[in-house]
Amino acid sequence: MFQLFLGVLLYLFGLWLFFFSGTLLGFVIGILISINGLKIIIDSYERIRGKKLFQSEGNFNLFFDHNNHFAQRHFHKLLQREFEGKSAIEILVAILSSLCTHLAKADGSISEKEMQTLKASLNENFSGMVDHTFIARIVRITTNHLNYLNYHQILNSALNVTRIYLDLVEYLPRQEREQILLLLFTILYEIVLADETFSKAKESMFSALLDILGVNLEYQEIIKRTAYYKFNQKKYGKTTNIPRDIKIENAKKLLGLGDNFTKDELEKTWKKFAIAYHPDKYHNQGEDVYKLMNQKFVEAKEAYDILSEYIKTQG
Repeated sequence: MFQLFLGVLLYLFGLWLFFFSGTLLGFVIGILISINGLKIIIDSYERIRGKKLFQSEGNFNLFFDHNNHFAQRHFHKLLQREFEGKSAIEILVAILSSLCTHLAKADGSISEKEMQTLKASLNENFSGMVDHTFIARIVRITTNHLNYLNYHQILNSALNVTRIYLDLVEYLPRQEREQILLLLFTILYEIVLADETFSKAKESMFSALLDILGVNLEYQEIIKRTAYYKFNQKKYGKTTNIPRDIKIENAKKLLGLGDNFTKDELEKTWKKFAIAYHPDKYHNQGEDVYKLMNQKFVEAKEAYDILSEYIKTQG
């Protein structure tokens, strides 16, 4: 209802500017504000009623998407300006924060709990490396940009944010850029899972991003299983608190193995994880990125060791 009220206010304010500003600039701004207000009214109505107001939105959406194109460009310029003079790890954290904000907005609103979860997760993954004042600016810029976008526009914006980062590491060989992408989305999925409100809209947007960026299904599964493994481990606090049967179950889920897996199957799936996360491939991205990937490798190696010991006892 708040968005509907906001849309009505914007629409009326735009009309007031249109008729009473007395200047060409006021006339143009009034039209744009009214159109955006009308768009918000329509989106709010459709969300409340659960059905389309118009069966065909062609001409209206063409105008709005054209307007959105300029908003996207402005948003990207703001981000790039913030990135000037920042280290590689600071930019990585900023990109993650912006993408998390996009996913939070995918199901309609960004809650304070989601932002607190983001802050805690960043502290955990990047201990001592997070400038929260800088991140707060990135989140604020992103939130302001997303306020009037629909689901598909938010997806497109998230895709463009990811490409901003890929452009920044364009100097790296293709394989290393793909490895950085793997790291980025593994941590992103971990952060979103930590919020414990992973809606279908967020899951759909996350998968769509990976599909559009050309991440194959095998690597998508590795990303998600790695994130779920860490999420399940955290439920018990220290690793020593986790019952053995739970450790075995979590390890099988991480490596994608069934109850009656063989040693050959274990070795085969472990090799995939070792290739994906082996930290020696990340030395060129700096010490901080190397440490992050080493952590993912250690987690996967821990699961492999648990199942290696388990299969010995079964033999």
